Amino acid sequence: MEFLGLENVIDILKNVQDGKLAVIGSLPSLGKTSFALTLLKEITVTQNVSSILFSLEMSKSTLEKRMNEMDFKANENFQIFDDSELSIEELSSMLKNKDSSIKFCFIDYFGLFIGNDSISESIKNLKTLAMNNNVCIFILTQISRDYNDLVPELSHYESFSQYADLIIALHKNKGQEETKLLILKN
Repeated sequence: MEFLGLENVIDILKNVQDGKLAVIGSLPSLGKTSFALTLLKEITVTQNVSSILFSLEMSKSTLEKRMNEMDFKANENFQIFDDSELSIEELSSMLKNKDSSIKFCFIDYFGLFIGNDSISESIKNLKTLAMNNNVCIFILTQISRDYNDLVPELSHYESFSQYADLIIALHKNKGQEETKLLILKN
């Protein structure tokens, strides 16, 4: 495990292939959504590929406001859907009906997405969905409590590590302003 800056993660993302599942985790209010929007901006602009964000927590207008503050405007390469009751079946249907140029799908956030399935089953279903639709799916999730050693505290880490191809955690030590990126699996 190593701490990396955003430029290093962007380099890693260049190697993320279709059909992969990635996880972004942190304690509440450390910037998972802002980090995901930063990645989306980078992906959409520099790689010139289509991306989609499913927000189960924030409204489309709230996300668009945050994007405007980042000088990132939704365009033909990027779409936002806000549906707090999105299911795996609906997600599958939307990805199958969308333009095949969609390469990245973000789900914000996993805790609201799992529905009636078990955690492990939901993660497995998302991995299968990514593979079947040739898309890279990023799921945002919360780390359950404060931590010193991050790995044991990432909720459901074993399930994530079994199916996810990339696991990124945002980490901030108490008393520090800087948030670090920790690559747990790549």
